[in-house]
Amino acid sequence: MRDLIEAVQFEHRRVLELVDDILGLCGEGRVGERRARKPIDALVALESRHEAAEARYLWPVVRDVLPEQVVLREAATAQEKRARQRLHLLHRVAGRDGSAPLAAAIAQEVVTHVGLEESQILPSLASSLDPDDSVRIGRMYEQASRSGPTRPHPRTPAIPGVLALVSPAAARMDRVRDLLRLR
Repeated sequence: MRDLIEAVQFEHRRVLELVDDILGLCGEGRVGERRARKPIDALVALESRHEAAEARYLWPVVRDVLPEQVVLREAATAQEKRARQRLHLLHRVAGRDGSAPLAAAIAQEVVTHVGLEESQILPSLASSLDPDDSVRIGRMYEQASRSGPTRPHPRTPAIPGVLALVSPAAARMDRVRDLLRLR
């Protein structure tokens, strides 16, 4: 079982792999093709679940354990809010002509955001968080990520209590939409 830091880092690696795939498609001029929709949809789904889980579990822990990191926490959560808005837009235009600049810009924003978390926030948290608490919270984080929404919901506030109430319904609705889209 992963602790909180390992769980977040594991998802970061998966996100960066998808970003590499999308940047490769951008470089080949194929991101506007319908078949490019698959890695974009995968990134949108993973990022949506990941950011919802972070908002519910990572950021409250950072707030409580690292109160001196308020500026970094606010910068990271602002990046996430912008990412939800832009991923929502990308989800709507993926696989169409003209989506390459948006996909490339989002990919770069994701790389920057992951870099901030990996270089500044997670190391401080790893050295300050009790290992038993980290494992316990890591389990909850992984569960929230697995069952979270597969689409960005930019109008939903990133407040843990609100997300606890809204995420299950949004996730069910997203999965129904995903199934209908496959047909």
